[in-house]
Amino acid sequence: MKKKPVSYDDLAKAGAQVISLAANPKNLSPAIDAIVARVKFLRMEYPTKRVVMIFGEEHSTPSHVLLPMGILSRLYKSHPEDLAVSLEMPHNHARTILEDLKSEGEDIATLQHSLETDE
Repeated sequence: MKKKPVSYDDLAKAGAQVISLAANPKNLSPAIDAIVARVKFLRMEYPTKRVVMIFGEEHSTPSHVLLPMGILSRLYKSHPEDLAVSLEMPHNHARTILEDLKSEGEDIATLQHSLETDE
């Protein structure tokens, strides 16, 4: 049985705060502000518990990387002693870039030579 994808309406009905960045997708501040506020609330409500956040991303979408970095930066400023971070590092960033460019029709041999020789 195939599960139905979760919609924003489903999340809102379950009590989640849904923040749309559609009006200004490059401004992540509303999402960062809401998440940091929720973490602060949870820390006050459950002082003996740890808050754990797990982020997933599409590696080619900058905002997916910038959002957790903005949240971590804000949390570090207020509670540097109570923050642990684990990050997935790029496995082979140069190869990823080459594959993306190849899919756009670029000549890989020329690009590979440019990367290796800094020309």
